[in-house]
Amino acid sequence: MQIICDQLEAMAARLGPNGRLPRVQDLRLELGVSLKTLDGALRELERRGVIYRMHGVGVFVAPQQKTIGLVYAVRHTYGSPFWDMLVEQMRLRAEAGHERFRIYMTHPMPEGSVPLPQELVEAVTGGQLQGVIFVGDQNQDGVHWLESQKVPMVTFASPHGLYRVGISHEAIVESGAREMARQGCRRIGVWSPFGNSFRSSILDATSNALDLFQTVLKEAHLSFSEERIWRLRDEVYEDKKTGSYQEQGYRAVQEVYGSQSLQEAPDGLVIINDLMTSGALAAFRDFGLRVGEDVKIATHSNKSSNVLMGYESLLSHLEIDPTALVGALFETLEALMKGETPAQSRRYVEPVVVRPEPAKAILHLLQTKTVFTPMATSF
Repeated sequence: MQIICDQLEAMAARLGPNGRLPRVQDLRLELGVSLKTLDGALRELERRGVIYRMHGVGVFVAPQQKTIGLVYAVRHTYGSPFWDMLVEQMRLRAEAGHERFRIYMTHPMPEGSVPLPQELVEAVTGGQLQGVIFVGDQNQDGVHWLESQKVPMVTFASPHGLYRVGISHEAIVESGAREMARQGCRRIGVWSPFGNSFRSSILDATSNALDLFQTVLKEAHLSFSEERIWRLRDEVYEDKKTGSYQEQGYRAVQEVYGSQSLQEAPDGLVIINDLMTSGALAAFRDFGLRVGEDVKIATHSNKSSNVLMGYESLLSHLEIDPTALVGALFETLEALMKGETPAQSRRYVEPVVVRPEPAKAILHLLQTKTVFTPMATSF
């Protein structure tokens, strides 16, 4: 079978994209094989994307298309629409570039086996994938196996891989702190939820974010307090009862603003995750604190996401564009697929600061919980 496949593939290469192969009966005679054997070989080449068959018309060489595999290794999305937005933008980018796009979901594999789904392993070893985008940090062994296969690959939301694209949390912290200082805040805090890889990096100083934050405060003649970098209690970590990002935002407000006076608690917050912000907003409402007045917030957000819809007049958005992320991923991968060395092994997309829009009366009424009773009017 493999010999027949090789002969047919060589014929397809000579004919070129969209070229028409001889009729099936002529192919069978030329290759000296049974109809069953030929059909099996054609099915295999069709599966590989080498040819395509049109019923009643003939067999044709497939257009020259590269196939990109998305390996999705995100265990928890925490209800964020970001991941669906990211995958859809990847699909659209591949479509615009006339590239085929396959999605592979990773899952726990038996000990001693290749740490990836069999379908993906076969696609890689069979040469069906010209490039891989690996999203998520849940399968380090899978990243290492793909690297060992020399398949061009770029990773996102992962600390692994030679070529990576990511969100610049450092720029989010720096831009957010500058925005809070610009708005006159004097006690600026940084919050990030447990489960977000950035949280540990800012606390254990493996990123530059803390230095940048302190630099901004110093330039604004503001004091730094580690207490304003919010963290859950250690015993909660150990029990793994951290809750969703929204729950953590709600509890952060309870812990910080429930134990301090308004004159001691942060009057400006940089929040690294939009879901955490949504939970914090609910808590501030329940506490009777006015966002935009009692406390100001600069928050990460994703362009076109509806997570923080309705709060445009109250928040400063540190907006990440998923389209920009996808562009960086594909540009890096396409360079690798051409045999080129990308200019940067790590690329980070920075946020755009979107300041609060003019206040909307209806939102102000909802937040301050003021109820107006219409006056009876007679004519």
